[in-house]
Amino acid sequence: MIYTEVDEANKYSGFFFKVSGQTISKLFILYRRMNNYSSWEMF
Repeated sequence: MIYTEVDEANKYSGFFFKVSGQTISKLFILYRRMNNYSSWEMF
């Protein structure tokens, strides 16, 4: 019982880690792009 719960937790944490990693990389690319265009004046 405890073993399966740990398995589920590991599976979900791995999934969330992968999704958050993709989101951070996308935000970083967007941040770099904004810096390249130096379009902070739009805000």
